[in-house]
Amino acid sequence: MNDKSANNGKKRLLKIAAIILTVFAVLVLFDIALEKGLSDRPRQEDAGTGEPIFLFNPDYDFDIFTDEAYLDLDRSLHFSDDGGTSTAILTDDNSYNSAHRTARFFREYFSSVIMGDSDKYNSLFTEAYIKKNGAKDRFTMQMMYDMEAILLRYEDCDDGTTLYEFEVRYAIRRNNGTFRDDLDSGVTRPQLYVLSENPDTGAILVAAISDIKQR
Repeated sequence: MNDKSANNGKKRLLKIAAIILTVFAVLVLFDIALEKGLSDRPRQEDAGTGEPIFLFNPDYDFDIFTDEAYLDLDRSLHFSDDGGTSTAILTDDNSYNSAHRTARFFREYFSSVIMGDSDKYNSLFTEAYIKKNGAKDRFTMQMMYDMEAILLRYEDCDDGTTLYEFEVRYAIRRNNGTFRDDLDSGVTRPQLYVLSENPDTGAILVAAISDIKQR
């Protein structure tokens, strides 16, 4: 066999391999779609990776606490008030009561999301935030886990208000997009939460949420 024939043979093999890989990739994506019970809503892309986000069909009647796989996940709050130098794992009343008061706020915040309580959720934001961003629409119970809140800094303002900046992370099992449609299932992406504490009432509310760019 001459060199030209050998080269042609290699090219044919490469083309066949490319076709096989393409067919395999399509089949894998098709299997994922079947397994996940994807919603027929248009898919968005993950802002961090550019990959498509697969969302489950929402079921407003589903009780997430009947999902054994979810109950086996880490549903505690990993909380740090010193920039992450030390972290407390908060699971019960005693652990929350002994932690910083912002930890108790996050317990209430995450609980409202997990329970699918949009009214309670919206009540945890400042009026200015709601006016700018709008209230959150109804959402299903959310299988949140791997929740983490790290205090980065705080500032005492001239009017007596205290502002806290937290890096917040969490994942959602079988995400259906009713709470967040920009996050794939099982994926965590850090966000910056700014909490505002009222000097007169001690009430703590969310004043701002923004994404933290990952390098």
